[in-house]
Amino acid sequence: MYKLKQDSINRIFVLVLASTLTVSGCSLGKSSETGKDGIEWESVGGEAAEDLNSAENSELSQTEETAPAETYQTVTAGTPEEVGLNTNTLKLIDDMMEVQMDYGFSGAQLAVIKDGKLVVDKAWGVTNGYVAPQIDSEGNILSDAYVDKSSAPITSDTMFDLASNTKMFATNFAVQKLVYDGKLDIHKRVCEYIPEFKDREGDDQIKGKTEIKVSDLLSHQAGFPADPCYHNNDAAMIKQYPDLFCQDRNEILSKIIDTPLKYEPGTEREYSDVDYMILGFIVEKITGKRLDEYVKEEFYDKMGLTHMTFNPLENGFSKEDCAATELNGNTRQGRFIYDNVRRETVWGEVHDEKAYYCMDGVSGHAGLFGSARELAKLCQVMINGGGWGEEQFFDQSTIDMFTSPVDPETLDWGLGWWLKDSNDNPGRTNYFGLESSIGTFGHTGWTGTITLIDPDKKLIIVYLASTKNSPVIDRMKNGNDFVGNNVSMGSLGLTPNLIYEALNSNNDASIDALLVEMVNQRIRSLDPHYDKYDEWPHVTDAVAWVETLLRRAEERKNSVLKDGGIKAAETLLLRAEEKATHPKSLDALRQKLPGLIDRFKSLEVSDFTPSYGEFEVLPTNISTWDNYENKPRVSFPSPRGDTVMANMVAQCTTFYAIAEGYGQFAVRVLEPEKIGNLRIFVNGYEVDCSQIKDNPTEEYMIDISKVSRNDFNIIQVTGLDIFSEEPEEIVEIVYG
Repeated sequence: MYKLKQDSINRIFVLVLASTLTVSGCSLGKSSETGKDGIEWESVGGEAAEDLNSAENSELSQTEETAPAETYQTVTAGTPEEVGLNTNTLKLIDDMMEVQMDYGFSGAQLAVIKDGKLVVDKAWGVTNGYVAPQIDSEGNILSDAYVDKSSAPITSDTMFDLASNTKMFATNFAVQKLVYDGKLDIHKRVCEYIPEFKDREGDDQIKGKTEIKVSDLLSHQAGFPADPCYHNNDAAMIKQYPDLFCQDRNEILSKIIDTPLKYEPGTEREYSDVDYMILGFIVEKITGKRLDEYVKEEFYDKMGLTHMTFNPLENGFSKEDCAATELNGNTRQGRFIYDNVRRETVWGEVHDEKAYYCMDGVSGHAGLFGSARELAKLCQVMINGGGWGEEQFFDQSTIDMFTSPVDPETLDWGLGWWLKDSNDNPGRTNYFGLESSIGTFGHTGWTGTITLIDPDKKLIIVYLASTKNSPVIDRMKNGNDFVGNNVSMGSLGLTPNLIYEALNSNNDASIDALLVEMVNQRIRSLDPHYDKYDEWPHVTDAVAWVETLLRRAEERKNSVLKDGGIKAAETLLLRAEEKATHPKSLDALRQKLPGLIDRFKSLEVSDFTPSYGEFEVLPTNISTWDNYENKPRVSFPSPRGDTVMANMVAQCTTFYAIAEGYGQFAVRVLEPEKIGNLRIFVNGYEVDCSQIKDNPTEEYMIDISKVSRNDFNIIQVTGLDIFSEEPEEIVEIVYG
């Protein structure tokens, strides 16, 4: 339904062509602790602000080749208001996090940079939120995990295991610099940097290692399997190829070279850690330094980053300086037992098994630790055009090469970077959000990390969550499914969605309506989980959403939140009592919900009086419009796949690209009996829907010209009755 604009496609591939033509031979030419009660969103305070304000905030200067080196923007302290972020929406994130921690979530960090200003720098929770289950030597569970909030609080300086964000902010940064410096040519074969990188004589069924290019590694097209468990002598692949077992950094490269390819290089794409392990070795071959030493010297030290490191326990930090990950080592709560497996809570050491056992904690694919604030500063380098202060690491043409689509058929993959190509691609929209610009890029990490860089909006979002610092739900059903992944604040796409809402909608009424809708969406999303092994975390999370709504209603004291909360809570209690089977689900429903409903009902609130924007709402006949059949349209509730937690904002939101002072769309009610209390907002301004609700069989045209803005206009549809057993399209919007 949503199409990448043709001029954007042309621009992207011109950049790819320009970058390719730049290649010559082997080289490219150079052309507070926060999170406690009482901390406000309005400013970034304490030592962090003093440090930020003391940094030079220079504009990028346009200089001749003979002029002194450019001075690049650094990051200064700012407030949400000065960059147009709605603090009521930001407070919603705060409320949600505080409630979720009461329900067992360990914690998180959030940093937001807008226009070069650090406007959000928040931390919640504790560094280790659980006492681990007791597991005997055979893997039998002797006692369950339980919540324990006695460890050190997470602060803005706490370092998280960044997992696969290592690929971008260690390895890709290193590769991009080496390309810019003319020391690495991504179109050359890997064997030109690692001569021993070749097929095994007579053994490899799929040949082609000798022809693998560096670019194949960056685009995950080299042919390697996704996750060969070299470290695990009990893994299926190691049982098939026992000579590949390895827990020694000095030997792992030879094991990687001996790994059978899964497909012919360049013919498919499979995201693989092995690709970035090899890239890390290439960096080390070229520089003569271990990867951690190189990136520290070339990037982190020069930027003044003090909380960005591999192996923190070997570099002056303690466990309490880090957020813990898995509770029972790498055993997945006793399910996986192999030689030398860690059994204690992973805390201050890299969680990733290949990085820990095979690479001494330093690998191109995982191992980097850092804080959200400092990771956001690294993101700013990508917006700056490759520099920071007086330092230039690479240039804009290098960035364009690495953040442009690798081919016309795969617009969501750059060279390493994940790209937002369109809103039709749930694989990216789930993380970057519906409202991010086409061309937004970033990455995620398995431990619960996401980086988002939106150059068009000069917006950076870094969210680090302790998703793996929680019990495994059912180790035998799915050893990789942790409780923290099944709660909303562990869903990496939700927080970026809300940050965009804070940026694009500055109307508290629309945010209140959105919150009620999100709670209803969360309740509806429970249906696939009832009577399944993962039922109870989802049901408990839905109860937490109701409590979040209650807290907001108690703060804001308006009838929209109160009435919406009562209906949502009673609906959840009724539906879940009929369908839920897990004792923990039933405990949450019966012990928590009745009290929440009583608090809603006893709440004294003010009557809500809507304030409508300047819209013209007129009956129309859409079928008479020119080219009616081909006009873009979107239905609500929006069917955006089963990852509803990430998409709770997108479920009731769409956008309309139009010029300021123009724009109209039509509204068709497809299911009049389910129209409920229909509310429509455009850019935060509410449309008077009384005509539509009074006569829902008519079609209506809404003129938005008096509130429209250039390019990106947000349309939000809420209040529909979405609780039918078979979700149906209730309202359709057709763009004029």
